[in-house]
Amino acid sequence: ECDWSSDVCSSDLDTTTTIDTGTLTIQVGSGASVNVTIDSSNDTLSGIKDAINNASAGVTASIINDGSGYKLIMTADNMGELNTITVTDASGDLSTQLNMTVIQTAQSAELKIGTLTITKDSNTITDVIEGVTLNLLKADLDTTVAITVSNDKSTVNTNVNKFVSEFNTLVKTIKDLTGYDSATKISGPLAGDSIIRRVESNIRQIIGSAIPGLSSGLNSLSQIGIATQKDGTLSVDSSKLDDAIENNFNDIVKLFAKIGEATDPSVSMLSSTDNTVAGTYGINITQEATQGNFVGGSAIVSLDIITGTNDTLDLSINDVPGSITLSAGTYTNATLAEEIESRIKGDTDFSSSGITVSVTENSGKLTITSDTYGSASTVDTIGGTAASNLGLTTGSATTGDDVAGTIGGYTATGSGQTLTGSTGSPVEGLALKITGSATGSRGSLTYSIGVAETVYNKMDAWLDSGTGIIKSKTDNINSSIKNIGSAIEREDRRLVKTEERLRKQFTSLQLLLDNMAGVSNFLTSQMTGFDNLIKGITRYR
Repeated sequence: ECDWSSDVCSSDLDTTTTIDTGTLTIQVGSGASVNVTIDSSNDTLSGIKDAINNASAGVTASIINDGSGYKLIMTADNMGELNTITVTDASGDLSTQLNMTVIQTAQSAELKIGTLTITKDSNTITDVIEGVTLNLLKADLDTTVAITVSNDKSTVNTNVNKFVSEFNTLVKTIKDLTGYDSATKISGPLAGDSIIRRVESNIRQIIGSAIPGLSSGLNSLSQIGIATQKDGTLSVDSSKLDDAIENNFNDIVKLFAKIGEATDPSVSMLSSTDNTVAGTYGINITQEATQGNFVGGSAIVSLDIITGTNDTLDLSINDVPGSITLSAGTYTNATLAEEIESRIKGDTDFSSSGITVSVTENSGKLTITSDTYGSASTVDTIGGTAASNLGLTTGSATTGDDVAGTIGGYTATGSGQTLTGSTGSPVEGLALKITGSATGSRGSLTYSIGVAETVYNKMDAWLDSGTGIIKSKTDNINSSIKNIGSAIEREDRRLVKTEERLRKQFTSLQLLLDNMAGVSNFLTSQMTGFDNLIKGITRYR
């Protein structure tokens, strides 16, 4: 945070007092700098605040009154030691009035779990203990907090009932779409549709079947109190469900989610794909994963670090170059190793790439080891004024190895500590984390796919925008609609032509009738004249 406190911000001025103009340059960490222009349109504390907030400079500005006057506070949008704020005034006009003071230095969160020291750029940590979120509320160096991880039975009960409720909603929806209302005598829009019947049949089969890969003791929904009723909906026996949650908690999780359980505690499942087949697979390791390191060629020469003399070290870690500067002072072998490790972890070039290391000392020789495993893990010294003093001008660099082996007898690909099943095999996409150094057989992993996960995978396949059956059905319907539209257009054109022909025929007939009417009138006139002639002749006789 940056506190802009000076005479202009004293208590006798308010947020609308005019101040000098100029250009503020704001930079957060190593990010791009942003210029904020202060002119006659925004030359007040309120105007500066709004200008900064509108500049998207990676900071948020606000105004407070601490009792002695108004102060403009800038806070970095992101936390961590990499997000320090630098503000400069290139024009010099503002610097005479605005005195910037750092009131809180940007720092990363640091905590210890056991003997492991962890540094994070957030107070909410989700990736240290699997399935556990740590919210860091305050720092207390003298207090150790015991974290107890227990099963959330209430949430499991709620989610099981939610699953049943949503399934019943699906059943009702399908019934509405395919059923017949005897009162209105109207059928649902999808009555008789084969696709929706197929979907319903598949889901019911999943719901009612045993889960492959699970023991018969608890491998179906009926064993935890979920039963199918006559109308096709599901019901929950609360007592039976509560008993199962209490006594078989982990097995219930397996009923719904995809789970990989290894017999070797140093083997864990990271992920799988829709192509991974449920089953039990043996694991054989032919090459352990290792870390890259650099071992100094000679012992440390001097434990005195002198500024500008022997305090810089240039390195390349995981092919990322960086340079560190050691603090001046007199060290022991152990504390000097700690200083080097700390400086490497705090270097922005390395930390921005997620690179950390451990530095150890043995008989005066330093070893720098990358925390990364695999062929991408490398450490090498490039130079610097401290290299010779630390015995790092010469030495041996060792590149890490990727784990290698098979899963279920099928070739797997190694990357660091991750072993992934090959394409086209039953273990395709099954990614395992292999820790420890033992090679050979590492036991087996049983992979099972629970009901919810199976339904999700099926629905995902059915709704696939490229190959799903719903897409295929939709395409067929759209094609039929298009064909019907084309047929209607053809019929419209035929009817237009028929109408034109009939109109022509009607016009011809009308003309003919008009002509016939004229002849009829003529004949009628002639007949009248002839009749009068006959009557005259008769009279003269």
